[in-house]
Amino acid sequence: MNKVWLASGVSCLSVRVGLVGLVSCGGSVSSNDQADSGTPLVDTGFVAEDAGPAPDTTPPPVADAAPAVDAAPLDYGAPSDKYPAFTPDMPQIVTQGDGVLHDPIIVSVTYPGEVNADAYEQFGDKLGDTAYWKTAVSEYGVGPTKSGPANHVRMTTALPADMSDGDIDNYIGEHATNYAKYGWPAPTDQTIYTLYMPNTTSVSLGGMDACSNGIGGYHTSTNAGDTVVAYAIVLQCSFGGGGGGKARVATVTATHEIAEAATDPHPESSTRGYMGVDNNHIAWNIFMSNNVENGDLCEIYRESRYSDTVDVGFTYNVQRLWSNSSAKAGHNPCVPAPTTEPYYNVVALDQVKTTLNAVDYFGTGKQPTMGYHAAVGETITFPIGFWSDAAMPEWTVKVTEGSPLSATAPARRLSVSIDKTSGKNGQKAYVTVRVNSLSPQKASVVTVVSSNGASQHYMPIIISSQ
Repeated sequence: MNKVWLASGVSCLSVRVGLVGLVSCGGSVSSNDQADSGTPLVDTGFVAEDAGPAPDTTPPPVADAAPAVDAAPLDYGAPSDKYPAFTPDMPQIVTQGDGVLHDPIIVSVTYPGEVNADAYEQFGDKLGDTAYWKTAVSEYGVGPTKSGPANHVRMTTALPADMSDGDIDNYIGEHATNYAKYGWPAPTDQTIYTLYMPNTTSVSLGGMDACSNGIGGYHTSTNAGDTVVAYAIVLQCSFGGGGGGKARVATVTATHEIAEAATDPHPESSTRGYMGVDNNHIAWNIFMSNNVENGDLCEIYRESRYSDTVDVGFTYNVQRLWSNSSAKAGHNPCVPAPTTEPYYNVVALDQVKTTLNAVDYFGTGKQPTMGYHAAVGETITFPIGFWSDAAMPEWTVKVTEGSPLSATAPARRLSVSIDKTSGKNGQKAYVTVRVNSLSPQKASVVTVVSSNGASQHYMPIIISSQ
């Protein structure tokens, strides 16, 4: 079985572009997150972490592409009180099979010296009854999680100082298979073993040290006798100084990985769930480096991490998760949606059917998708429409080749520019792209980045030369 490495967290994305690895990972945080002070999580009274990529406030670059070929007057639209003014064109996570856990059971596993053991167990016990959980995953057929004292495991034997992802897989397989010997609850096809790894154990994924590369966790599945069982790994990295940040980060990572384990519990097998986006939006697969589960698609946004203040008795930091229905309706695709500002983005107008060679991404041969066509040496200009789901001031836009999330600079096969650097709902701008050379896929991605100074949103677009 091919094991696909699905990243979660901006640092995780940046170090893993183009890699084929072993598991689905997630939960990286900004360097502002701090190490745990030793105070139990439920008593910290913490507020939402300031995590996620900070908005890029640098001015859009000076145009470096040739002027638009069409010299006729361009239609720049006008501000509109219809919201959204343009029909949103957002991706939909697609199901790869009936692999969803409809009645997930959370087993919380902690290790000697874990000062937050009580908190993590209570977190697992309470998660399934929250409005947060229902809002985030019920549309995928996932029901309330279940847990309770019978699903609390406090190990008395410490883990080794170093473990690889393969070691962890063998460890879980051994303990779940011989559950009575180790005091674990018996595995079921609905179980998610959730291991809160101590920071005294260094974990490597595909030969990379997870914490030093900003990776906060991952999920996959393993064999436990005749049962294939899902598991989530929550790392407790010391990303900064003292102050309790580690525990706060752990619950953000836990919600990400538990939600992905419930909607796509077996990412390495043929019995998969929701992963990847629809063919018309292959640009998002490339933009996200194939990290396209419901947690991955939202973790890239600053507003994705917040403290749940709606559900009484559940004051934990959690992550907003991707909603197909909210995206399709033109609202913030990451739910529960923030109430502090409208959702805003752009839509690429007048796209056409095109193809790309997807062998290095997620398939073989040509894959149909939507985008624009431009041969080598050709310059094209296309319109984008500004839209928001409620009234708001204008926001800025810039366009870049490739994904701004990647730590690796693109090959610079394109020259790109945009003729208008700000707008609001109902207005248009025009992107100009010149194809200077071909990639092996004979297609590239350009990304329009929208920012209002407090947040930013993305719209990746395919430019195909075949």
